[in-house]
Amino acid sequence: MSLRKLHIGIAAATVVFLVGGCRSIEGPASSFFGGECQETENPVNFGCVDIQGTVTNSRGQPLSGVDVALIESGTGLGPDFVVSDQAGEYELRLLALESRTQVNMTLKATLRRPDGSEITSVLTPVAVTVKQIGEVPEPVTVNFIIPGT
Repeated sequence: MSLRKLHIGIAAATVVFLVGGCRSIEGPASSFFGGECQETENPVNFGCVDIQGTVTNSRGQPLSGVDVALIESGTGLGPDFVVSDQAGEYELRLLALESRTQVNMTLKATLRRPDGSEITSVLTPVAVTVKQIGEVPEPVTVNFIIPGT
């Protein structure tokens, strides 16, 4: 094995260890996309919802750096947002701050300028089922097409 391959292998193992270590440090008071809903202390939650999807332009090309957020208040879900990756994909876990089983909400995908100001956005209404603590939510897929980009 060459010295270069050995260095690459060590670097990859270190990254895996550090990333894995970061997740385990959170302990049982955390709740990660794709896993079971776990109780959190701040804020106190009753379950969770997982939402995934892609953000593309009207030609089907992925858009990275687009905010995807819950915008509708009164849903009983904690406000949160994520940013789409290079492939235009995102994963968002919302915590249920009230005891509910069904929620109607609105998600917003926002394309922003480097200074944070909004260029354009798209709203999508979504109905979701809230999974309780200890259950694994089936991700709801919500894809956004941002025209004119």
